[in-house]
Formats: sequence, structure tokens, C-alpha cells
Amino acid sequence: MHLVSWNLNGIKGAKDALRSYLLERKPDVLCINELKLSRPSLEKVKVDVMAGEVGEIYDVVWNPCHRGAWHGTAVLAKKELRMEVLALTLDPKAKRGSTSPWLDKSSKWHEASTHIREECSDVDPAEISKAHEREGRLCTVKLHPSKEEDPIILVATYVPNSGVNFRDPLRRLAYRVHHWDADLYATLLELAATYRGRVIWAGDLNVIHKPEDVAYFKRRIGCAGATNDERASFDGFLASTPFVDAWRHFHPEEVAYSFYNAKYPRAGATPDGWRLDYFIVHENLLGQVTGASIDLNDDHDFAVKVGGCGPKSSMRVSDHLPISLILKDT
Repeated sequence: MHLVSWNLNGIKGAKDALRSYLLERKPDVLCINELKLSRPSLEKVKVDVMAGEVGEIYDVVWNPCHRGAWHGTAVLAKKELRMEVLALTLDPKAKRGSTSPWLDKSSKWHEASTHIREECSDVDPAEISKAHEREGRLCTVKLHPSKEEDPIILVATYVPNSGVNFRDPLRRLAYRVHHWDADLYATLLELAATYRGRVIWAGDLNVIHKPEDVAYFKRRIGCAGATNDERASFDGFLASTPFVDAWRHFHPEEVAYSFYNAKYPRAGATPDGWRLDYFIVHENLLGQVTGASIDLNDDHDFAVKVGGCGPKSSMRVSDHLPISLILKDT
């Protein structure tokens, strides 16, 4: 089974390249991050993307942002996988009024992860629930690879960026670490317990794990995605649970990036990149994984096929590259 995750940085400008990619590569599953699609415009995009052969091959679940044309996720799966939707949001699970427990489980970074502890106050769970739901950042689905094989749970996410406001560059850091991360990690562990570890977490996680996952590491420390708190939260989860970074498992020494600044015409033209996109696989399923890759050329190649993407006809589909995970049948 071939799974792909791709942050498209807006599906409207990328829909022709997306259709071309689906019809040529024919992945079994495609997780889309960052639809940048308002709910009123969803119906037309649905028709355009799923027309013809694509709609004959794939089922799809959409989860656009509730307000404005931002964020949003979707999952396309081949019809034979009999995709079922389990959830389109997170339930608040973490204890409120306390910091995320994952900071203190980090193997390396927790001593430096203290500067947002005082910001974690006793927040109304209903408000956290609204924050989780309104941005369309999660699709949790059940996939059925075969009648003989137990289902696989796929949690496709576009994790909140801790700071996109230049005047307040880490405005959402406390929400990201203490609420989103804590609730998501609790959900992943619950799913693992229920489905015997047959769980995959995929998407743009908006965090680097290790220094080699970003160019110019020393310059990036303190930036959104590279704060000690975000890295400690992510590392704490990986260090203390049975979940594994699949790409790093297969490429322990390699340096490669999945996100490049949009101003560069082709990924790889500059070393200024970040590895933000991941497949995180439970160890019970890891034995079925035969490979994980960052698909360097696909972003450029499929933009060229359709004569450019986006308002400026850039020869790139997105500022992110698609990433792949390959599973063998049991």
C-alpha cells in the first residue's frame, strides 16, 4: 500500500497538478494538508478534483476550515480500502491548568522547555474544543487493506503553526504545545490501544525533530517549528511511546527537507529547507513498512505537466514536497 502526504499550500491553484498526480502515480491513499478552502467554495472544488476517473478510483473526506480560506485537510483513498471516517476533530483530553506532560518526557530538550509554562492556565475545555474543531486540521479514518487483514487507522493532520503573526511570532505556542499536542498524543495512544497498534500519524507537523532536520539550525532556534518547547513535546512523545519517525528509521544519517521557501523555483535549488512532513508509525505496524521517502522531483514535475500552478504560474505545486510510505501486505 502506497500512502502519500502532501501540503498543497492551497488546493485551488494546485487542483490540475493534483489530478495529474493522482491519475499517473495512483497512490492508494493521499493525505492533503492546507486546503486553504472556505466552506462555501468547497462544492465547486469537490466537483473539479473528483471529476471523471479520479472519482471512479477514490473516495474522499474533506475537512475545510470553518472560517475563511485557511488550513483544512482531506484524505483520498482508493475505493477498495473502504475508508470510514472516525473523527474530524480532537476531543480535549489533557488535564487543564497544567503543562503538557510530554515536555518532561523529552530525552534531550526538556531542561530548556520552560518559558511558556506560566502561560498554561485553567482553560475552559469547551473553548479548546472549538479551537480544535474550527480550523479543519484533522481527518481520522479507518482503512481496510483486505478482508483478512485488521484495519489500519490513519490520523492525517495539519498541525497548528505556533507563529505566523510577525508582530507576535509565537502567539499560538502555548495552545500548540499544551493543548493541541497533548490532546493529539492522548488520542493516538487511545487509538493504538483500541486497534492493537495499527496506527499511522501523517502530515505537516510543523516541527523539526533534530538539528539535521533544518538548514542553518542555530539560526532557526526560537522560530516557530524550532522552539525548544515544540521540539521537546514532539521528542517526548517519540521517546516515551511506541511511535516511530518512519523516514528517519530508514534514513538515519541522511539530510533532506520537505519544505522549501516558496520563492525558489524548484525544491533542491537551495539548501534552505525544513523537514516538517512526517509519517509516524506505531512499532506494531513498522514491520510492514518497506520504505519511506521525500519525493523531491514530483512537486516540480507535476507543476510543469499542467503549465504551472498558483497565481504566478510557479513551476512548483507547493512549497512542500510530497512524502511517501510503502506498506507490504501481511
